Amino acid sequence: MESGRADQTVRRFLVTWRDGCTPAVIHDIGWLTASSDYAFTYLPGAASAPGFRPLPGFGDLAGSYRSPTLFLLFAARLMDRRRPDYRRYVEALDLADDHDALDLLGRSEGVVKGDRLAVVEEPAVAADGRTSHVFVVRGLRFCLPDPRGAER
Repeated sequence: MESGRADQTVRRFLVTWRDGCTPAVIHDIGWLTASSDYAFTYLPGAASAPGFRPLPGFGDLAGSYRSPTLFLLFAARLMDRRRPDYRRYVEALDLADDHDALDLLGRSEGVVKGDRLAVVEEPAVAADGRTSHVFVVRGLRFCLPDPRGAER
């Protein structure tokens, strides 16, 4: 298992929000940055996303937020290591044993069932210019035949 990223001193995660329209549209609303501390800032277009309201703990759309620890909004999107199914979850995400919270956030995209946020890590670029990125593919059940033959 590998983390799928080159060593980085700064890691950036695009924060996206899915609106309630039909069909749903995914809007880029902000950046979560991790280096020696954590920062969150909204993108200018966040305010124009239909129905979007500021995220809990980040009420000022023009503000810049900093913390020495991962913000609760994002930390709460990580599976607790004490859960009995944690090891299986990490294996399904193909993470190394020495993964950290940011590896888990990046690989899982911080998706929580029932809400509209996702966190997508910026691709890693190595010193020689090689780029790598692991991403989650969703929705295949809607376009691939069901191997069990069940109705949709």
